[in-house]
Amino acid sequence: MTFSEETSVSTKRSNHPSDGIDFAPLGFNESTSSSQPSGRSVDIVRFTLTHWPKMAVGFLAGIVLGVIFYIYSGPRYDASTRILVSKLASTPLQQGEATTYGDRAEHVEIIKSAVIVQRAYEKHNLGELPTVGVSDDAVRDLIEGLKVKRSAGQDRSFLNFFDISFQSRSKKDAAAVIAAVVDAYDEYLAETRKEQSTEVLTLIEQADVKLQKEIDDLKAKYREFRREAPILFQNPVGQVTSSGGQIATPPNHYMARVDDLHKVERDNIKRRNAIEAQIEVLTEMIKEGESRQAIEQYVMMSMSQQGGSEGGSGGTTTNPLLIVKPSKERLDEKLLLAKIREAELLHHLASDHPDVQKKRKEIQGILEAYYAEGLVPPQFGTFSDTQATTRLEREGVDLASIYLRFLNEQLKQLDYSDEAVRAQLKDAIAQAKEASDYEVIEKQLSDDLQAKQALRDGVAKQLQLTDITKEQTGYRMKQISDIVVELSIKRILKIVGAFGILGALCVFAYRYFTEWQDMSLKSLDEVRRYTNSSVMGAVPHFVVDPRARDLDSSGLSEALTYYHRPGSREAEAYRSVRTTLFFSTAPKNERVIQVSSPEPGDGKTTSIANLAVAVAQSGKRVLLIDGDLRRPTIHGLFNLPQHVGLSDVLRREVEWMNAVRPTEIDGLFVLTAGDTPDNPAELLSTSDLSSTLKAARGEFDYVFIDTPPILAVSDPCIISPHVDGMVLVVRMQKNKRPAVIRTKDILDSHGVQVYGIIANDMGTDESTGENYDAYAGYYNTGRSQQPIDTRTAKDAEPALTHEG
Repeated sequence: MTFSEETSVSTKRSNHPSDGIDFAPLGFNESTSSSQPSGRSVDIVRFTLTHWPKMAVGFLAGIVLGVIFYIYSGPRYDASTRILVSKLASTPLQQGEATTYGDRAEHVEIIKSAVIVQRAYEKHNLGELPTVGVSDDAVRDLIEGLKVKRSAGQDRSFLNFFDISFQSRSKKDAAAVIAAVVDAYDEYLAETRKEQSTEVLTLIEQADVKLQKEIDDLKAKYREFRREAPILFQNPVGQVTSSGGQIATPPNHYMARVDDLHKVERDNIKRRNAIEAQIEVLTEMIKEGESRQAIEQYVMMSMSQQGGSEGGSGGTTTNPLLIVKPSKERLDEKLLLAKIREAELLHHLASDHPDVQKKRKEIQGILEAYYAEGLVPPQFGTFSDTQATTRLEREGVDLASIYLRFLNEQLKQLDYSDEAVRAQLKDAIAQAKEASDYEVIEKQLSDDLQAKQALRDGVAKQLQLTDITKEQTGYRMKQISDIVVELSIKRILKIVGAFGILGALCVFAYRYFTEWQDMSLKSLDEVRRYTNSSVMGAVPHFVVDPRARDLDSSGLSEALTYYHRPGSREAEAYRSVRTTLFFSTAPKNERVIQVSSPEPGDGKTTSIANLAVAVAQSGKRVLLIDGDLRRPTIHGLFNLPQHVGLSDVLRREVEWMNAVRPTEIDGLFVLTAGDTPDNPAELLSTSDLSSTLKAARGEFDYVFIDTPPILAVSDPCIISPHVDGMVLVVRMQKNKRPAVIRTKDILDSHGVQVYGIIANDMGTDESTGENYDAYAGYYNTGRSQQPIDTRTAKDAEPALTHEG
């Protein structure tokens, strides 16, 4: 593959989804697929622990700036006072009221409202104050600067305490504002109480007038109903018959008339039974042939009893609705009976006796009744008791027949009375039913009138109560502490603290976004994630002293730290890489290993040189080939001449064994790059490279080839088919994630076997366990005084040979 083709592949691979920036400010954004690792994110906890010293410096710098700002802006003074807002106690007339008084939290908003502040501003001329009048909208500034909070009490408490404070550059102005606000609020509460009382009284009075009008309308409707009702009411229209001004429903006299007619009906039945009994007895006496004298005595006795009964009742019914016209027979009976009684009295008494005179007056009354009815009385004459029978006989009067006729006539009168009573009872029942319907309507009107009257009485009582207690309602305010003015310490703490926190946050934000935008590799976990390969070892950062070569007799570069400082951290890291490489290549007896990196400057040449030294000192025969024909550096590390090297071998100007040079290290041989050719890619593409590597495979235990960076040129991809595998070197804090991902894609597309990754220039990080300083007691940073005996090393590590 040519260089242009490789560049095209790299460009396509750069569109990998993970090349973008992943912003995850709360921690790592783990990938769900190993083939497509996620972008880098910042772990907040680890980041904060790492950069806390810088944040502390930013905090201190912020504090200094805060102090400067406070001095420049000048001091502020807080004026404060405390007020008591209470609800007046209920009077005895208000004992029926609810005991809750509503919420108190609204006082905080009212005090800070434009109504109160505007009133205070205008009444107390706050605009003339130096610190207030300079503002374009002084009222709004006062509202924003005013602080009100409830310090004691609850929403339903009887008493509540409120703290009012205001901050200003002037002590005098701050105190003046507080005094003005307190006075304005007290005045507002007084006006509110008066307005509420007036409003309540007005509403109650309106309700009272409305109810009175409704009551008058109902009364008029009630009177009109009674006037137009077809039935008669006993009490006058609109008459009040009960206490309290209520209209009482009159009794239904139509039902009383029905009861009277039923009583008359029962009385007629009794009379009929008595008369029929007398007729039956008298008829029986006549049939049995009783003497005339006995029959007449019976008649006289019955008539005497009948007269006494009628005298007690007045001789007529007392029912005013039953009018029965007296008949001539009835008057004849009465006249006959009165005459016989007169005769009996004259038999025993003188004619001027009072009883006789009374009886004669009765007879005179009966006669007048005859005349009043236009009847002619019979002529019985005057007779004494001894002459009564002879006289009656001589006059042709049969007393028994007359009495029987009289009793039968009474039965006929009773029949007439019963018929009249039934007719009147039917009419009375109909009238009673009609009256009952009207009574229902009257009762409804009466109840409505009573309800309205009761409601109006309650309103009148409430009106009286409100008028009496209008000064005992609403809220009262009392200032219970003097206005205190003091320097605002809280403002100093707030300014200094805010600037300090702002400084720390600025440092945090700067470092955070710097860290977030930095796409370089930061940890071994990222190396594994973006390469999808294991880490063979992590080489810590070390510094090479260029003057050390002059002091060393071997002439080897100071960069060969494994040779010069075998007890150092770096040497131990290369041992770890060597051990991992042995285990990776042992199963297939793989010997030819290519070493490359994504970009120039990753330290691949230093890493492969130290790895070759480490393998050689373990007793292996190692050939190190400088395959970077563009920028060769291997010869400089081992203090060897560059000419006569790989390029000469590939041009067939020299045999490869003649171009191999020994080094100061036993078992390590170097094939330098030779003279730099004009066409390195085409030179590497010849078949001589493959034959050379096959020949070297038979002569050496391990053959390491240093090749150019993968993303720079196509040389590594040309060499990769002729080797067993590759060790990839990445440099921490340098290689970007997109570059590593593109490198991985290129290697995958060419089927290159990657044994693992060497993480070069690794920093210390205790949070990930990558801190070599924690094990400093195990390392020796001194220089080596004598070379290592390869036989001793070989005996010490018998298990690490390529045979496994």
